[in-house]
Parts: sequence; structure tokens; C-alpha cells
Amino acid sequence: MLKIVIFLIILAFNFQPMQLKLFALFLCIASLSYGQNNSEKPYSFSNYVLGVDNTPIYQTTPLNIEALHEEDLQKQGTGSPRVGVVIPVNINMTNSGIWLDLPNGDKIWRLTLTVPNALAVNLYFDDFFLPFGGKLHAFTPNHHQIASSYNVNDNPESGYYATDYVNGETIVLEYYEPLATSGLGRLNIEGINGFYHMVAPFESREDSDERAGPCQVDVNCSEGDNWREQIDATVRVLIKHNNETSWCSGVLLNNTAEDCTPYILSAHHCATYGPNNTGTSAAEFQEWVFYFNYQKSGCGTGFTSGFYTEVGAVKKANSHTNGGILGSDYLLLELNDDLDESRTPYFAGWDANNVASTSGVGVHHPSGDPKKISTYLSAATSSSWTTSPAGTHWRVFWFATANGHGVNEGGSSGSGMFNDEGLVVGQLSGGLSECNDTQPDGQNQPDLYGKMSYNWNGGSNIQSLKTFLDPINNGGTKVMGGNYYLCSLGSGIINSVEENGFNYDISVYPNPFESEISIDLFDLENVEVEIYNTVGALVFNAGKQSNKFNVNLVGLESGVYYIKLTKNGVSRAEKLVKI
Repeated sequence: MLKIVIFLIILAFNFQPMQLKLFALFLCIASLSYGQNNSEKPYSFSNYVLGVDNTPIYQTTPLNIEALHEEDLQKQGTGSPRVGVVIPVNINMTNSGIWLDLPNGDKIWRLTLTVPNALAVNLYFDDFFLPFGGKLHAFTPNHHQIASSYNVNDNPESGYYATDYVNGETIVLEYYEPLATSGLGRLNIEGINGFYHMVAPFESREDSDERAGPCQVDVNCSEGDNWREQIDATVRVLIKHNNETSWCSGVLLNNTAEDCTPYILSAHHCATYGPNNTGTSAAEFQEWVFYFNYQKSGCGTGFTSGFYTEVGAVKKANSHTNGGILGSDYLLLELNDDLDESRTPYFAGWDANNVASTSGVGVHHPSGDPKKISTYLSAATSSSWTTSPAGTHWRVFWFATANGHGVNEGGSSGSGMFNDEGLVVGQLSGGLSECNDTQPDGQNQPDLYGKMSYNWNGGSNIQSLKTFLDPINNGGTKVMGGNYYLCSLGSGIINSVEENGFNYDISVYPNPFESEISIDLFDLENVEVEIYNTVGALVFNAGKQSNKFNVNLVGLESGVYYIKLTKNGVSRAEKLVKI
């Protein structure tokens, strides 16, 4: 924020009075705008722009799909499966595209980029800076899909950045720059990613032609009813390294400081490539794209609207210096930006004790598809990955459930294994499970998750997770609860360490609700009940309550809220949705 203030002061001294007025106007507009993924449409969608039909086209060499798949067969087992190739370029607003003048002195820069034979396209930048009032959009030529909308709030400190993808061979860039900040924007495209695998056409984002096997179970089926928090914590990750892209999964983790640090746990093999397990560079981590809430709205049907993305991360720790999978195969990242609490992110809890769970679930993105859930109902057993030390992994078998027989596939790597308490106890390395149409009896084959307990203390080449997840050195505890945080109210405002936290039985229903909720505290007495909105403002205080009671919330607007229950100085929060 200080950097922005200094920039504004310097900029203001270089403006003439009229320019300063214009700049102030744009500053006010910018202060009201949202960051990445806002719904604002490109200027040319609703305004006539002279010359827009003359937008130049940059076309790459066509993808040789057959040759790429043949290469993939030769590379099996060397990291996460490749889904796209990144074509190196050096494209900017000086050497490419077209500038168009608007009647009021503002300008638009446009460029169309095409990768023949690609299923989808996204872009990577090594210089990305948008001034106040500047807006960048990436979309399909037919305007049916807008990847994202970007403004000053999305500027990365490193300069490296990435767009979301659009389906099809072609992506259009449109940059709007106001007269008051003319010449300040910078965009340099270093790579164009052409997907050829594990991405569904835009028209089939509802329920057809999925990449994953047919036995998989959507998280909005009944199997996910008791795992909503864990589902909210799971993310899809678009990985970039060595001019290749691939899918993995991850999970947003809590820490004992409860300070909303956006840690993502994934698999270390997701950050390696090639037969020598070459590691992802710091610059490449800055271009990874993290998808939150990428899931269908129904069970086996519905759309994936409502998801959002975060771009860029820093590697904090990993399990091994030579491929990771021979250790416990973990990777800990910290996202570049704090998460917007209005999106209701869930910071998952974890258990780093070496205790086998008797049941639980895996939540993941197989083949990059919308989020799925797999269920295990027998105790996990201690195991290892080929030649790795004994006891590095948990071995689990999946069970058939009401809506399928969930397993893991390529793209599931790095996803969390949740025990029967809803706590992360491991992250997926891989295994043999497949849908039966892919591999006979595949649904009855095991998968291996690197143990949280093996990650915890580190040693040899394995870096310690405890350093990051227990920054307050919270005694001997290895268990931490998860929660939806009201970060604006300060760290730890609605949660405490699981062993000492709010572990009483309660029930809040219906959820979502229309006008009234029922709260059953069972035999509890003197529980303080408060409801907050997503910006941390208290909107309802029921005072201290006992047993079972109803709360009329007819006056609240539709949206997301948090109900906070406090007993004996410790609290618990639940997400509420008013429809």
C-alpha cells in the first residue's frame, strides 16, 4: 500500500491541472473496483470502436496432437501428466497488436492470438503492470467466454503473471487505458499455452464429455454433504514449468497463528519434470494458477460458474530435493495474495500424528475436471513409495457409494486426504486406482498419500512443515482445527487449536435458509451466538442461549454469513447462506 501511495504522489506532481482532475476521477473509480475475476465486460462489447475489426492476429505453429500424445506415452511416470505446451514468444504493446483512439482521448490496445488445434489457450507474462483506471480482458472472439478481468489490484510484484484459459484455439486481449495514465501500462507476453489434453470444450462444462472417468463422484452429490468445509479448501492448480503445463490439486491449510496465511499443500512431484526431476523455478511458481470453487452446481449436472482464481505463489518447503515422491512427496506454497474473505475460503485443519484414520475422504480434481470426492471406509495402513523409507505414506482403498465409486487420476496429485475428523493427514502421491473402464478392477486398487506426520519434523533432505504450520510453537500439539476466517477481525478470532477448541455437538439448519434458522445446542447452556457478514461486521447478536432455539433473520440480505458460537472462551464458526 505504501508503494502505491508513493507512486500516486510522484504521478500527481507530473500532471497538469486538468489531467490531475481526470486522474482523481479514475482513482475514485479504481478504488471501487474489484480484483481479478470481476464481471466487468470489455469496453468494445458495449461501445462502438472504430477499427476494432482490424485487430491483428498472431498465429503460432499448429500443435501436432498425435506427436504430443506419443511423447507422453514415453514420459509416463516422470511428474504430473502434461496437458499443454507453452510456445515462447516476446509480444508486447509496442511490437504487436493495434492501438485504437477513443473520442475522449482514451485508448484501446487489442491483439488476437491463435494456437491451431488447441483445445484451449491461456497466456503467460514476464512483465505485467496496469495503471489506475487501466483494464485488461481476455476472451473468445465470439464473446461467449471472458477468461478474466484485470485491473491495478492484480499487478504482481514480480512482474510475472498468467491469465485463465479460454476454450478453443483463439484468445483475444483488449487493454483499455485512460488518457490520464497514458503510456504507463506494460504487458509483455512470454508464452502462449495451447492445451491439447485434459480440458473439456466450453460447451460441455455442464455435464458431458468430461475428462475424468465415469465412476467419479461430484462433490455436490450426497457423498459431499458432511464434507463441505473440506471441499471448500480444495483447489485445482494449473502448473507451468519447462514450457509445459499440467494439472494438480491442493488444499488450503490453516496454521496455529490463525493469521490467514494462504498456504497451499500439494505434491512435490507436481513441481518437477523430466527424467532428472528438474525443479520448477521461482519465476515459474509466480505463474501457477489456483482455482477455488471449481465444481459443478449439482450432482452429475450443472455448471462450474462461481469459481475464481489466484495467480502466483512462493515455494516455502518440500519433502525431498530429488523428486519428492521418494520422501513423503509434499510441497508447501504460499500464495502471493491474501484471500478475499468475501469468497469464504476455508482453511483446512490437519493432524500430524502418525495415527491411522479408520475412514475419510479424498477431495480432488481428476484430469483437471470439476471437483470430485472419493470415500474410504477401512483403516489406512502405513506404507511407502517404492524405494522410499518405510512409513512415508498412507495406503487407502476406495469404496462404492450412492453415486459412484470415486478414485484418483492424473490431476488428483497433491489433493488432501481427510480423516474422519475432517483433518488433513496426507497429500496424494499416486497409486493404481482407476475407473473400471480404464483398468479392470481399477476401482479396487490402492492409492498412496504422503503422511502429514512424516512431513512434520523434517530431517535429511526433508524440510519441516512444523516451521510454517506451527509458527507460535504451540507446545507438543500436532493437531489444528480448520475454519472460515473473518481475517479482518484479527488472527484467531473464530477458532482455536482443536485439542482445546469448541468441540461440542451443535446443529444449525436449514443451510442454506430463507428467513429463519434453528440452532440446537443439545444440552449446552450459556453459549454466545453472533452472526457476522463477510466483511466482519456483526449483523445479529442473540446473546447467550441454551438448548434449542430459533433465530429469525428475515431482515438480512441474501448472501454469505458466519455464525459464531462461543463457550467458555473458545469459539467455533459455521458458514451460513441466505437465499
